[in-house]
Amino acid sequence: MSQAQLWAVREFSGAPLGDERRATRLIRIAGGLASNPGMAISSCCGQSGAQAITRFLSRPEVTIESVLEPHISETYYRIQEYDRVLAVQDTSHLDFGGREDLEGAGPIGTGEESLGLMLHSMLMVSPERTPLGVAGIQVWARDAKKKGKSKDRRNKSVDDKESRKWLIGFSQAEACTPSGKRLLVIGDRESDLYALFVAKRRETTDLLVRLSQNRAINDEEYKYIYDAVDNAPVFGEYKLVVPKKTSRPEREATLEVKSVKVTIKPPRHRTPDIPNIPVTVWVAEAKEKDAPEKVKPLHWILITTRCTESYETSLCAIRDYSVRWVIEEYHYILKSGCRIERYQIETADRLEPAIAINAVLAWRLLHLTKIARETPDESAEKVCTELEARVLNEYLRREGEKVPAQIRTVKDFVMGVAIMGHFMESRYTGRPGPRVIWRGLKRLEDMVLGYGLASASEFR
Repeated sequence: MSQAQLWAVREFSGAPLGDERRATRLIRIAGGLASNPGMAISSCCGQSGAQAITRFLSRPEVTIESVLEPHISETYYRIQEYDRVLAVQDTSHLDFGGREDLEGAGPIGTGEESLGLMLHSMLMVSPERTPLGVAGIQVWARDAKKKGKSKDRRNKSVDDKESRKWLIGFSQAEACTPSGKRLLVIGDRESDLYALFVAKRRETTDLLVRLSQNRAINDEEYKYIYDAVDNAPVFGEYKLVVPKKTSRPEREATLEVKSVKVTIKPPRHRTPDIPNIPVTVWVAEAKEKDAPEKVKPLHWILITTRCTESYETSLCAIRDYSVRWVIEEYHYILKSGCRIERYQIETADRLEPAIAINAVLAWRLLHLTKIARETPDESAEKVCTELEARVLNEYLRREGEKVPAQIRTVKDFVMGVAIMGHFMESRYTGRPGPRVIWRGLKRLEDMVLGYGLASASEFR
């Protein structure tokens, strides 16, 4: 059994789908997709694949929640190894433009022809930035009839707004984290919600979000958060390497770090479901000084329920927030690697469990990319079988690549797979990303299959 198949058994066994045959079908689908990310989902079910997939996804027992349940349990188990874990949530959209036949889709942008589904993901991450699993996803279609009516949102309760996704994600993160473990829930500007900060949470849970509103505060000297931050003393400075992009070279930035404790007033236009109580938080700021000409200075203002009364604690919050970019990579893999937007499933209801399967697959690809960076010396047994390691090593040897005598560590395996995916290691290319890794995994899977066929008795 290949590593992809073993992985599928571990992450999807025991799914409550109402029938053991459906649970077996789920494992087969997940294993097939893991062996070849981006393939048509119907190709995982033999000659009658399209019909089998339609029947499987049409069952009322096959939902996002039932498909993800065993994976969330495995994520809960992985989190137990850590005293502290980070939970990162963010929203993306799945673009099915041109698919007017997709029943249940809705607008995803301002264009008249925009069509698709909204996706909100909660990803659990270790302090070393290794993705540990998905705590939950939310998929929904926006109502075209309500487009352009955001002005009425002040009169709606949180449960009637799209922003409830942040509260649901928060609940998913706590449910996926063993009691007693420290949990930090991270979100971007859109998650700067008063309802989130007043929501009931465990004593071991904290929030960290990027400020989007200049909120009123209870203070004898200042009326708003920006005033308090501007007049807070600078704790110190730290240097940050800003990676290069196509239009800009790599550079080193110097940022000033400061923090202040404030008590936020309840919003004047809150709805009755939001408690009328002030909230005490810490506000940490990192602001670039002496930025080059024509370069927008880096500037982050973060709100957190965790104490940031010193340079060290403020810097810790700033570095923790940088973990948020992991979920950007995750959504990129889901859409560009798993190619979920190319699925030809006819209804949103059937598409949702297919998205859930690929959500776990995208985590696998991201995990493999990150684990080689964060824990390179772990045993290769964590990510491959003995046969896969042997076939990979022989391929690299025959290609004349510089490899160890045996694939022993995670780094050995991932670098070998990346080379198989046409990664050219040099001081200019950096470290391998998800694209070359999933390309290498596909080639390795084919070679392992070929080795098995050649070793069978009928070929002797």
